[in-house]
Amino acid sequence: SYGNYVVQHVLKHGPNQARNRIIKEVANNVLAMSKHKFSSNVVEKCFMFGNDEERDHLLSQVVGTTQENSPLVQMVRDQYGNYVIQKLLEVTNVAQRNRLINSVMEMVPNLRKLMFGKHIIAKIEKITGKTVQ
Repeated sequence: SYGNYVVQHVLKHGPNQARNRIIKEVANNVLAMSKHKFSSNVVEKCFMFGNDEERDHLLSQVVGTTQENSPLVQMVRDQYGNYVIQKLLEVTNVAQRNRLINSVMEMVPNLRKLMFGKHIIAKIEKITGKTVQ
């Protein structure tokens, strides 16, 4: 469980080449890592310390291409994955955030009824200043 701290440190302080390699690995395993107590913190740090291009790639992996294959749908329902989504809302740029919000609203129509959904809605409302229907 302590290895995640090493990876987080490299993401924050390590060379770009190391950060890029870690982010590629995380992107390939984003759902499994987001649903784990310790590795979900690594996923969050990838978004925090990645550049816009790396965040775009990570976000594409989170959103997926359809509702059926979207990790996002499972992440909003997960005790750790929902925190990853909340962190993405905080650290992504405006275009990425809008893409994430639109994807959440489209793919998870019953968000407010989900155990962790209300936290995500509250975060969206806080960041955008708009009420989510």
